[in-house]
Amino acid sequence: MGMRRKLRTAGYWLCCLLLTMTLGLLLSAFHMPIGWLIAALASAGCIAVLAGREFVPHKLLLRPAQGCIGMAVALPLSGLASTTIAGYLGISAVCSAATLILCLVCGLALTRAAKTLSPATALLSTLAGGASGICTMAPELRVDHRYVALSQYLRVVVVALTVPLVLQCVGAPAARSHPTGSHVTLVSSAAAIVVIVAAGYAGLKWKWPAPFLIAPMLVALVTQLPGPGQFVLALPPALNAVAYVVIGWQAGGALTLGALRQCLRLLPLTCAFIAVAIAGCLVLTFVVSAWTGVSFSQAYLATTPGGIYVALAASDSAAEPLVATMQVLRLLVMNIAAIIGSKLLTTHKDSRPEGPREDPGLPAGLRAGVGRPWRLVRAGRSTSPAFDDRQRRLLSACATASPPAIAPAADTAWNSTRVM
Repeated sequence: MGMRRKLRTAGYWLCCLLLTMTLGLLLSAFHMPIGWLIAALASAGCIAVLAGREFVPHKLLLRPAQGCIGMAVALPLSGLASTTIAGYLGISAVCSAATLILCLVCGLALTRAAKTLSPATALLSTLAGGASGICTMAPELRVDHRYVALSQYLRVVVVALTVPLVLQCVGAPAARSHPTGSHVTLVSSAAAIVVIVAAGYAGLKWKWPAPFLIAPMLVALVTQLPGPGQFVLALPPALNAVAYVVIGWQAGGALTLGALRQCLRLLPLTCAFIAVAIAGCLVLTFVVSAWTGVSFSQAYLATTPGGIYVALAASDSAAEPLVATMQVLRLLVMNIAAIIGSKLLTTHKDSRPEGPREDPGLPAGLRAGVGRPWRLVRAGRSTSPAFDDRQRRLLSACATASPPAIAPAADTAWNSTRVM
């Protein structure tokens, strides 16, 4: 039986791999940003829903993939002088703070509108930026990571599809091709792998959230600050593509039919908040254009709610430092906000008293002695129309007994398996 299950699982993974390669090549032919991630998410999601079980990659694959995503965050800043980055920090901080406030408002509204979502889940699903990082750390932050992943990647797809339309409407030139892998050498790749392993396990020892994502990201950002000519930590594009595939499998492989129904039910709300985020960033575009003097199209690329690689691919050489600085800083702010916000919201939820609630019609001795088993009885009674006579007789006996004599009997009689 065990061997049959292993063979069935291997067959599912093989189908997932073939479907991922097919969709990935198709999306790459259409120059879809993070096409391999979207292909892996869709493929793993289809297999998981059809098979009726989850398919999550092993941590030996997830941890290096998280490190690769973290290292890739700082790559847009390579080659930029520290004085250039510092000159754009003011406008970047203002726009990042404004975008974060807008996301917090959207998260609060989503919590009120969708009663099934926790505040932490609503916050992570509406943060505009750092979709790969947020979805990678979501399973470790006690949120509904399935809805977070689908909403975040839906926003990325919408932004990627609307950027060419916006540029065409304002008469901007077509996107130029950027050289890929220009900073990659054998030494830089080896150094990046060492940083991922060392920083990741250091963050794990220090009990950081998502240590293999955050720790390499911070190390990579620090190494890019001195300016052009410094040593660049970079990985081959093919290795980054594999990392995106693993992250996509993590997000899509956790899908279930119930989670998919919930996401479809919340799809109008999700699309509405994505539209609000895009509209808010369009307002910020006027501020950036007036502050820096760049064209409207380049200012919009600097403020898009996500899609950093789409924005960099469409930016011109003059505005690329502005676009890179604003996008990277906003991405970093959103990842930090996801960690802090989810911790605060889940801690606030867990800090509420969970003690036994008193029933006005229950004798005081029974309330003191039964505790949690009585709550199980109430749960069983509220869901089952038949509350048998034996349970009624035992309740009557417990009502007249002393509290020390009740607890052992309650622990034996009120077995959760029997009640539920």
